[in-house]
Amino acid sequence: MTYWHNIVAVDATKYAPFEVKVDYTYEQEPLEDLFPNESETWYQETARKVERSDMPYVIARATVSLAGVKLADNTLGGLLYDSWEEFEQSMIEDEHELITETVDLAQAQWQKMQALMPQPQVVREGLKHPI
Repeated sequence: MTYWHNIVAVDATKYAPFEVKVDYTYEQEPLEDLFPNESETWYQETARKVERSDMPYVIARATVSLAGVKLADNTLGGLLYDSWEEFEQSMIEDEHELITETVDLAQAQWQKMQALMPQPQVVREGLKHPI
């Protein structure tokens, strides 16, 4: 089972009415597989920083809900940042594409759900008309 860690919350008003949550788990893929053109020294130094938690090497997940109902989630792995602050800034303040793409997926899902909902009817002068 993968354990996901929360990061700083996304501004609730930014994507209203949707609620956006971003969390992360540690990347398990070897650095060599995702960064094949780096030197052996770079791999060793970076691995030490990652092991000490000085440098985040993570998979990020964005989850978008509406009224507590999850509409979409999306993950992006192989993220390597120089610091935890840079990672959080990239995700939250810089509106990372992971968040914007997941919000777009949620909006599309919400539109599909609305299309399936019966439209309310009112009776006027004995005839049914859509509101």
